[in-house]
Amino acid sequence: MRKGKRAAAILLVLAFMLGLAGCGGSGTDTGTSGSGKENQAEHTQTETQTFTDSLGREVELPKEIEKVAPSGMMAQIMLYTLCPDRLCGLARDISVAEMEFVDQKYQDLPTFGNLYGSNANLNLESLMQAEPDVIIDIGEKKENMEQDLDGLQEQTGIPVIFIEATLPNMAEAYQTLGGLGLEPEQAKKLSAYCEETLSYAKEKAAQIPEKEKKTVYLAMGTSGLNTAAANSIHEDTLEMVGAVNVVEEEALGARAGEVSFEQLLVWQPDYIFADSTSLKEEILWDGLWQDLNAVQNEQIYVIPDRPYSFMNSPPSVNRVVGILWLGKMLYPDLYEVDVDEKIQEFYELFYHVKLSEDQLRNILNEN
Repeated sequence: MRKGKRAAAILLVLAFMLGLAGCGGSGTDTGTSGSGKENQAEHTQTETQTFTDSLGREVELPKEIEKVAPSGMMAQIMLYTLCPDRLCGLARDISVAEMEFVDQKYQDLPTFGNLYGSNANLNLESLMQAEPDVIIDIGEKKENMEQDLDGLQEQTGIPVIFIEATLPNMAEAYQTLGGLGLEPEQAKKLSAYCEETLSYAKEKAAQIPEKEKKTVYLAMGTSGLNTAAANSIHEDTLEMVGAVNVVEEEALGARAGEVSFEQLLVWQPDYIFADSTSLKEEILWDGLWQDLNAVQNEQIYVIPDRPYSFMNSPPSVNRVVGILWLGKMLYPDLYEVDVDEKIQEFYELFYHVKLSEDQLRNILNEN
């Protein structure tokens, strides 16, 4: 009966779609069926709690949250680390590279799509059929976000909340999720790992004199000339460990984009971190790159990315352990940690996987 009632609201959902298209910030798939107001009534029949999200929006949530839906990859990753059994769907399918680290039963969950991003494609019909208690968006704040989330909540009748989660406040984000009743004990453990790691990195970064800070270039894409600028969410691991991104936002005109090889020759970074093994091989093979000191000194490395990147995209919790890996690469005498041990601890705690030695070496691109 509940699904039958939802069919009456197709026009309302289509109207919501047109509204979001006008905002230009998010995207959803049309062809949905659902009655938001009827869903909202069903949610309000249960005991509720009032939650103030990171946008300052007060949202009524069920006191007992049993099913959660992620609105994008950041939410999917963090919710999987915290409360995988409460996920009622995914923002996108689990990739082949990720399958090794994600239990099979979660790989078969329905896919809803993403509310934001260049591939915004949220499917409201699939989302509503899953009947989540709450839709959670996690990440950095975006333009028109309040209107987007209010609109999604109004049309689906499902509470929608946003929790800010950048690298500096990752520990706080887990505390917030735990405060909602989403596996509070696990949330404490994840938050503690993040807090301990970030505090350690901050302490070490403070010990590095400005003139001794290593300079770094992030090589991305097929050519290696795509990159992320300083102060971008995709490169803030560098600042955390006391390194300097040679690319300023002014040079790109944006937080990410393409640079010229001539600019790279002027910047002469101490280190280059490539986002794939194939790109590293291309850089080493291409004669142009040989004029860079980092290449001549063999200071070019591949960023670990299994199941997710240690440094850039998606800019999620994997970057926490990435801080320790990066810090040890750049300042081996300063970072007095056993990185292998820390990575194994991280994967067992966050991804529920006990790594074999072979898996560890593969993650670190050492096989």
